[in-house]
Amino acid sequence: MTKTPLEYRTPDPQPSNRLRAPAIFLIVIGGLTLLGLVIDFIHGIVGGARPYFNWGTREGAMFFDAASAVVLVPMIVGAIQMLRVRSYWIAVAAAILALIPIPAPCCNAFTLPFGIWALVLLANPEVNASFGRVKGGRC
Repeated sequence: MTKTPLEYRTPDPQPSNRLRAPAIFLIVIGGLTLLGLVIDFIHGIVGGARPYFNWGTREGAMFFDAASAVVLVPMIVGAIQMLRVRSYWIAVAAAILALIPIPAPCCNAFTLPFGIWALVLLANPEVNASFGRVKGGRC
């Protein structure tokens, strides 16, 4: 009987290592988007040009910047917890927040697939159990 390529693959000794890529991507994408929103918000305060938003009024665009930041900051914090393999439910919340469409340029196109990827990994029983084993079993 011959083995398939999947049978030759050795399992990852630490299932939590699978979370690194989606967590890092969510942190980087969220951080860059948040930086762009802060710059855009400051432009709105000083009355500068708004190159990629056309919400009709300056106040409307500033509101959407602030609303987007309300979603992005917890997503970044949860992604950091995901990377550190702590606080399982905060990591799940971050992955769910990555699925929320926010009015920010290019954010949804990148956070959506990584949010789905993170949710699939977090649903894995091995990865889920690793949250309890890391650092003396404290979550």
